[in-house]
Amino acid sequence: MTEPVPIFAYMPIEAFMDKRLTLEQLRVLGALFSFRGKNTNVVWPSRQQIAARCGMHLSNINSLRALNKYG
Repeated sequence: MTEPVPIFAYMPIEAFMDKRLTLEQLRVLGALFSFRGKNTNVVWPSRQQIAARCGMHLSNINSLRALNKYG
């Protein structure tokens, strides 16, 4: 059986330094970055995919509006 390929998410250091972001929001942002392709900044995961990638319940994925507001 082969080992699964690890998934990495590269996030700008500014995200970690942004005092407006909660830990939950950083987790969701990290999940969003993990869906990003090498040559694009566009991601289209479902809320279910984000929740699964974060290891959070779907009802806790409420950070998307705030992240969108922060840009």
